[in-house]
Amino acid sequence: MLLGKRKKEKDRKEKQIIVEEQEAQKEEDSSWLVTKESKTAIDRALSDADSKLKEAAEQSLKELKILEEGRCPECGRRIRQFLFTSVCPFCGWSAYISPKKGKTIIHLTSGRTVECDSALDAKGDYVLCVDSDVVRWRLPRNKIEYIENVWAEEEIEERRKELERETQVVCDWCAKTRGRQEMIPMYVAFGTSQDRFHFCCFACKERFAKQYPARIHRDCYNRDCNACEECVKRFFVTPPGNLKYIEEEKE
Repeated sequence: MLLGKRKKEKDRKEKQIIVEEQEAQKEEDSSWLVTKESKTAIDRALSDADSKLKEAAEQSLKELKILEEGRCPECGRRIRQFLFTSVCPFCGWSAYISPKKGKTIIHLTSGRTVECDSALDAKGDYVLCVDSDVVRWRLPRNKIEYIENVWAEEEIEERRKELERETQVVCDWCAKTRGRQEMIPMYVAFGTSQDRFHFCCFACKERFAKQYPARIHRDCYNRDCNACEECVKRFFVTPPGNLKYIEEEKE
């Protein structure tokens, strides 16, 4: 208990030091702007910062929504989902996870190897080797032969089970369970808000549409959601979420 308390206190002090250093830098920059220009310059700089933060948040949310649909954030086409990696076979976009319980081995062109917890791509043609949350090496990319991820069997099995839970979706008509990639998504607004449903086949999708007609937007089932402004959007839909488009894509 005592050691845990001391560690927490140490972490708190370290974070406080970092924050204080950033605050000191902020004060220094603000003072320089006041001296050289005026308070308007500070307001403009802060406004630009807020604008960039907003744009970054919107872009991040957009990408997450696209990935939830199993599509590539670059080209919008279907991605292939592996245990620790997602790859778009059409444009080459990819995202991967480093081992948490294993290790990463960087093989150099000289024949030597460097072991660390994870390797991160950095600007300037460098790869950062992180070990115990510390960047211990910065290796030139042209000196690296290849990077090997060593996974613990326990972590692989845990990820298999986790991925299986994540990708299983229940059909909103017949209640059958299928993988998310096998499901047909549909977006419809029964009121002013848009809802998302999943179906295991087109027959279930059509039966649902006949049983529950969209009474406010009568052609809602056949409308391109991206071009519609008549309801409150709750999902980023790509490609168009209408029946005709999905049928053509399936064929």
